Amino acid sequence: MDVRSMASVEQSEENTLFDQIHTFNKGPESAQDEAKGNATGIGDIVLRAKYHLPGNNLVDIGFATLAQLSTGDNKDFLGTGDNTIYPFFIFSRSISDRLTPHANIGYEFNLTRSKLSAIEYAIGFDYSTNKYTIAGEFLASNELDGDGDDILETAWGIKWNHARQYLVAFNTQFAL
Repeated sequence: MDVRSMASVEQSEENTLFDQIHTFNKGPESAQDEAKGNATGIGDIVLRAKYHLPGNNLVDIGFATLAQLSTGDNKDFLGTGDNTIYPFFIFSRSISDRLTPHANIGYEFNLTRSKLSAIEYAIGFDYSTNKYTIAGEFLASNELDGDGDDILETAWGIKWNHARQYLVAFNTQFAL
């Protein structure tokens, strides 16, 4: 990791009494700082189980659980420092041979810091051809016991089935 920062203080012309109230180690005008570091090791372990519930003709329903074990060192950015259990339901339905919308809803129990426990939602789609799949999702999270932060993100990805047994995937996620 490589981090660089620069801070500056803009003086107000109206402030005549305390014009030097803000100072940095290198003087009152600006401060620059940088840090570098690296770490190698095992991160958090995530265990996942998924079950397809007996079907109906309207929608496919699944149930899944993710368990995250804090096995990585969060001080070296190799883990979060939190143990969590996240059970959730998955609803999907193929509209055609190519388009499958889906929605997930569940609750993430943070066993280490309970105020970070949150309701998690997702709604998205997969659109596929013989060799490519495009996926898009809107993801939302709400911490009920914490500071009530609502988080909204979007995730997009593409998978390329180059050959029968080879798959190349690219995914990205952005905060909204």
